Amino acid sequence: MLGAGSITIGRKSSCDLVLDDPQISREHARVIVSDASAAIQDLSSGNGVHVNGRRIQGLHRLAIGDRIQIGVHTIEVLGPSDTGPSVHDETEVTRIGNVPGEFTDERPTAAKNPRKP
Repeated sequence: MLGAGSITIGRKSSCDLVLDDPQISREHARVIVSDASAAIQDLSSGNGVHVNGRRIQGLHRLAIGDRIQIGVHTIEVLGPSDTGPSVHDETEVTRIGNVPGEFTDERPTAAKNPRKP
């Protein structure tokens, strides 16, 4: 769960959420949460931050249901009444906070997506 404050997202080990992905900058984005709202800010990343398929610039206010794309990772903004992560077909979901709901980080897993020769 994420309370009021901010988290940084990037490859750098000092980030609050470290994502090992060559498409992600060392300090890629910042999520800012207050008691009433949440926003995401692109920290001048090379490949950008996309919300609902559109590249954002500067600070972008988030709403429940928004899907944030950073590199190959998708973070979904969930509502405050949602209870924990859910597993979608062919996707691993990891809880990373709340907005005042929650975020999940979805990424394909090799175990769930075996490649056939």
